[in-house]
Amino acid sequence: MLCVSIRPQNEEELLKDFAKADALADFVEVRVDGFDKLPVDLLKKLFKRPTIASIGTLQEANLLERLASLHPTWLDVPSTIPLVATLKSRHPELKIITSYHDFDKTPDNLEEIFKQLQTLGGDKIKLVVQANCGLDGLKLLHFLKRQKKPLTSFCMGENGSFTRVLAPLYGSEITYSCLPEKETAPGQLSCHELLFIYHFRKLSEKTKPFALIGKPIAQSPSFITHNALFEKIGFDAVYVKIPLGSEEIKQSLPLIESLGFQGLSVTHPLKAAITDSIYNTVGWKDGQAHYLNTDGKGLLDAIEMHGSVKDKKVVLLGAGATGQAIAQEAKKRGAHLTITNRTEAKAYLFSKLLNCHYFPWNLSHLLAMPYDILINATTVGMHQESLPLSKQHIRKEAIVADVILNADTPFLQMAREQGAKVVTGYEMWFRQAAYQFCFWKEDLKYEEVLEWLKASL
Repeated sequence: MLCVSIRPQNEEELLKDFAKADALADFVEVRVDGFDKLPVDLLKKLFKRPTIASIGTLQEANLLERLASLHPTWLDVPSTIPLVATLKSRHPELKIITSYHDFDKTPDNLEEIFKQLQTLGGDKIKLVVQANCGLDGLKLLHFLKRQKKPLTSFCMGENGSFTRVLAPLYGSEITYSCLPEKETAPGQLSCHELLFIYHFRKLSEKTKPFALIGKPIAQSPSFITHNALFEKIGFDAVYVKIPLGSEEIKQSLPLIESLGFQGLSVTHPLKAAITDSIYNTVGWKDGQAHYLNTDGKGLLDAIEMHGSVKDKKVVLLGAGATGQAIAQEAKKRGAHLTITNRTEAKAYLFSKLLNCHYFPWNLSHLLAMPYDILINATTVGMHQESLPLSKQHIRKEAIVADVILNADTPFLQMAREQGAKVVTGYEMWFRQAAYQFCFWKEDLKYEEVLEWLKASL
C-alpha cells in the first residue's frame, strides 16, 4: 500500500496537500507536529478518508488521545509511549500502528525489537531505522525477508532510500512517500517517483530486483532509464541505486544474492572488488553468478561513430578499472595504444601485460605525440581536480573522449575550444548499459535497447 505523508503548517496547507496526496495514495499520513494549534474540525472531516494520524517526532500522550477521538482510519502510536492498551479500551474501534524509530543507526537486534513490538498490542507494526551506509539497508531488507508475520519496515536516510522501493518485494505492508519537494523524513521518495519511475503499483514479491552499486552514484540516470526499459518490454523488474563502498562489498554480496538480485551494474570503486578480475556487470542465471565488462565496448563503440580505431594511435590517461577495460578493447580492435597513469608502476605493468607503450605521468609528452585519439579514463572531475594539461596539449585533429558521466567536463571543454571531436561519458554510458541489458536478457537486441535508453531521458 502506498501512503503519502504530509506535514502541513496551517489549515490552508492541510487542505491543499491532503487533496494532492489523497488523489494518488491508498492512505494519507497526516503528521500534526507542524501545527501550533490542532485544527480539530477540519481533521475530523478529512479523517473520513483513508488516513493515518501521526504525532511525528513529538512525545505527547495527550495529543494521541485527542487524535484518537477524531476517528482516523489508523493512529500511529510510538512504541516509546505505552498507551496502546489504554487507547484500545477507550476507543474499541480504533486501529493502531505501533511504530518504532531509531534515528541514529540500524540495530543488530532487529528480530528482538520486532518481537517486543508484537507484545504491545497494536494492529500493525512499523519498524524504521537509520541507514548510515548501503550495507545497513541490505541488512534491513534481509531481516524483512526472514519475517513470517506482516510488518512495515524500511530505512531512513539517503543511504537507505532504495529500501523504500524494494521493501514491498520482501513483504513490507506500507510504503511511505511524500509530495514532490515536501519530504517529511530523511531519504523519503516522492509519490511521483515511486509511481512513475519505479512503477510502484506493479511491485510484488515476484518482481526481480536489479541495482547499480558503487559510490558516488547520485549522478547516474540509470534509475530512470532502466526502469523505463523494464516497463517498455513488460519485464517484471525494478532497478535501484545502492551506495556501497569498498569496505562494504564483502558483507554486501552474500546479502545481495540472498535477496534474489538478478543483475548488478558495478561502478567506482567496486569494479575490482567483486572478483579477482575487473567487471562492471554481474548477472545471476540458475543461481550462478556470471560477470562481464561493458565499459570498453561502450566507449569504443561511441568513438567509432567517428571512424574505426584500427591502426589509430590511442593515448589513454588512467589505468584503473575502467581504463583497463578500455585498453583491452582498444587493443582487440587493432589500435596502437599508449598508456599513462598517476601511479607510474601501474601503467608500466599494465603496458607490459598488453604489449603496448606507456609514458610517465608527465603530460607534456603529448606535445610531441601525434595521437589520433585521446581518452581520459581517470576519476578527475569527480573530485573537482584538474588534469595537468592545457588545451595546447590537445590536437584539433584528434577525437577526445572522457568517461566521466558529464557532457561538459573541463577536459572536454578544452577539446571543444581546440576544435577536436568530442565523445562524452553519456555516449559511453548508454552503450555500455545496452550491453548490460543484453547480458541480463539474452532475447533483447542491442540496437533496439540503445535507442530505448536514449529515448527514456
